[in-house]
This record gives sequence, structure tokens and C-alpha cells, in this order.
Amino acid sequence: MCDVFMNKDRVVLQSGLQSLSVMKTTQSGWANFLRDNYTTLPETTERILATTLDVKWTYTRTKLSELLRLDFDGIHRQIRDAALGQFFGPPKTGIYSKGVQETLFKMASAAIETVKEIDTVTFSLPNLHFLPCSLPVYQQNGILFEDDVFIPSDEPHGLITATVSRWKTARPPSTSSLRRSRL
Repeated sequence: MCDVFMNKDRVVLQSGLQSLSVMKTTQSGWANFLRDNYTTLPETTERILATTLDVKWTYTRTKLSELLRLDFDGIHRQIRDAALGQFFGPPKTGIYSKGVQETLFKMASAAIETVKEIDTVTFSLPNLHFLPCSLPVYQQNGILFEDDVFIPSDEPHGLITATVSRWKTARPPSTSSLRRSRL
């Protein structure tokens, strides 16, 4: 994926990765969150965290030639590795996730910190739920259910999105005055 926006003053290139499926089967929770009349999820300190990462990042330069010198494949790998490092953590110990929102922010922050060439990064994560299911055969045979069987569910559904930027303002400069090209 690549979009280029240009005018006489600058070039903005947007790149990214799409549909990277990830799942943690341990070290993930969802507790101590704001509750209201519409809250349906119970609190838990151990749950499956599953999502499909869509990530978009931008580069802003004054000349196209400056952009063309960048190692786009290397940057793609660095951002992917930074995100996955924050999602999974070290192989032997993992990393605890208090919720998708916290993990998303950690992934985006790691990408911005790791890759100095990018200006902004946006993560979009649908929250894919797997609900515990106690099978009747367990109960019939006196087997204790310990949250070891899960069923995928499309409800409840949430889409969590955030942008982390190097810009001092909340938003990067607008691209509305720039000419768009699709590569």
C-alpha cells in the first residue's frame, strides 16, 4: 500500500501493512475499565487477545528525491517488528496487556520511537472475541472446566484506532492542498 501527495513545497508518502492477524492466548486482560449501561463484557484478568492489524505510516519531505533514498522494505520490517514486540513481548516471558487500547498505544509508540524516518503512525485493530465455552461432555464426565475451550464470536465487536505523531499539534499538516498519486 502506498499513496503519495505532492505540491511545490513538500511530498507526503503514506505506506503501511494490512491484515496481519495476531493472537495472544495468555497474558491479556480487560479489567478496571469505565462501565456504563451499555457495558456487556465482564471484567477478566486472563483472556484471549486477537486482532487483525492494519497500520499506516507517513513520511513528509521537501523533495521526492529525499523519500526515494529511504529503505522502505527495512522500515516496513522495523515497524512490523516493533509492533509485534509490544504485542507479544519476549518469547520466554511475554508481556501483559491490560487491554487492546493500551497495547495499540504501546505498538504505535514503539514504531515512532524505532523508525525516525516516519512522522505519524495509525493503528486500527478490530477486537476479535473468543468466549469461554464449557462443553457438556466435560460436565458429564466430571471434568473441571478451566477456561480451556473457546468459541470465536463476532459480538461484542469493537474497532480501536489511534494515531501517534511526532507533530507538536494533535494532527499532522493537512494533505488537502496536495496532488494525490497512487503507486
